Amino acid sequence: MSAGSAPGLPPAADGTDLAACADAACEVEVAEGDEFSVTGPHGLDRIVVEKVTPGTVTLTGYGGNGSSVVSGTTGAPFGDRPSIVLNGIAVAVLAVADDRAVIRLHDAGVGLPDLPGLDVLGN
Repeated sequence: MSAGSAPGLPPAADGTDLAACADAACEVEVAEGDEFSVTGPHGLDRIVVEKVTPGTVTLTGYGGNGSSVVSGTTGAPFGDRPSIVLNGIAVAVLAVADDRAVIRLHDAGVGLPDLPGLDVLGN
């Protein structure tokens, strides 16, 4: 679990409270080795912060019984844009300082596109 705020990082809305990410909507400060539970339709039940360096952040999402494993890495520049999407959970790395990062999670709204005439295919 995260210990405290790193100098040079902007304050995270949810601080270091990783439990705030349970609904996959949060803004938290994290460090390598942190992990937190998530719920929802995305098929993941936990996310692990694998690596935080001044130039990269790597996250891995795990589904129940190891049925789903997805990982993503993003590099600088960081900012308020989704830079990693893990099974429909968008992650924006807002800032990195030393071995800590502020990340924001939200539902990416990833789904099948609405394709006109799809219902008549195969007829």
